[in-house]
Amino acid sequence: MNKKKLIFIDSYVGSLYGAQKSMLHLAKLLDGKDYQVSIGSIAESETLLEAKKNNLECDPILLLSSSLKPIGNSNIFNKVKILILAIFNWIYLFKNFSKLKQYDYVCFNDIRLFVYLFPILPLIRNKLVWYVRIKERNIRLNDFFSRFCKSIAFVSSDCEESFRSIKCENVFVVNTGFDTVNLMPKQLSSKLVINTVGSLCERKNQLQILEILDEVSLKGFNDFELNIIGGEVGNSLYKEKLASYVSNSKLLKGKVNFLGFRKDIFELLNSGDIFFFSSKREGLPRSVIEALKMGNFVISSEVEGINDIITDKYLGYIYKADSCTVASDVLSTMQNISNFSLSAKNYRSKYANMKFSNDSFVEEFEKCLI
Repeated sequence: MNKKKLIFIDSYVGSLYGAQKSMLHLAKLLDGKDYQVSIGSIAESETLLEAKKNNLECDPILLLSSSLKPIGNSNIFNKVKILILAIFNWIYLFKNFSKLKQYDYVCFNDIRLFVYLFPILPLIRNKLVWYVRIKERNIRLNDFFSRFCKSIAFVSSDCEESFRSIKCENVFVVNTGFDTVNLMPKQLSSKLVINTVGSLCERKNQLQILEILDEVSLKGFNDFELNIIGGEVGNSLYKEKLASYVSNSKLLKGKVNFLGFRKDIFELLNSGDIFFFSSKREGLPRSVIEALKMGNFVISSEVEGINDIITDKYLGYIYKADSCTVASDVLSTMQNISNFSLSAKNYRSKYANMKFSNDSFVEEFEKCLI
């Protein structure tokens, strides 16, 4: 039987973050089944390099201008600039349409692709799957582009809220899947180990964690240490901002470790008791799922995707950033020793391995292709 041909296309050129990693993971899972999978990009990119390392076929949809790289902010000047550049590229786009004609399914990984490839959308609408991996902000554009889709997959239930009137009948929630990870039991120490993982930046909002733990310490609980895991983004001064806060806090000094970018994430998470997550914007936070797989109790801001993950009080606590009881609630959580027992850790690990499995990932995504 001939394998169906599927291409995943991404427009992020200079980065390889959670959305791209999840896309590549799904591509590899499908490529081992009944599909011939390719990875596309609007230019040579980090995603294509990683795809090649994973022995996935690559098919760059090369456009005329390298200026169509992601623009960091979205003020009106940059919106006009990107539209003008897109129009110039549309003229040269049809030569690439022959590349897409060969595929049975075309999967867009982000909304910019609808702008970049706009002229050919009507020609691929019967094969186009949109995998929405973050809560897109422009509701009118979202609704408009949905009319060109065969199916839409949302990485979490919250992402669907960025649409008001979806013009596509086939809509699914497809949570990211992960390899099964076995918990490595450790003895509970007298000091709680708290980890947080993510790039050091305003969006990940690690400063809020420091502020909350400062208040917790002020209430008399000091038996903890915090590991901040993650590298800096570009020329950001956010790490200096965090370090300055710690050095100016009498209560946190000596309790916070900046570990930088690390590859041994699961080992670090396994040594932890609590995973603290304070991000302002997500799709489905990968690091939270990874922490649950290692048995960590999760304390998280009410960010997109978190309600798909933390479904009961034994898995974690979700706080509202503007609540006046956050510090008190976090303190109660940290003082509840039952949250950190071996049975509680095993429960969280088993839950995450089952709900966010590779089999479920593939099974749910394949519904988009029927």
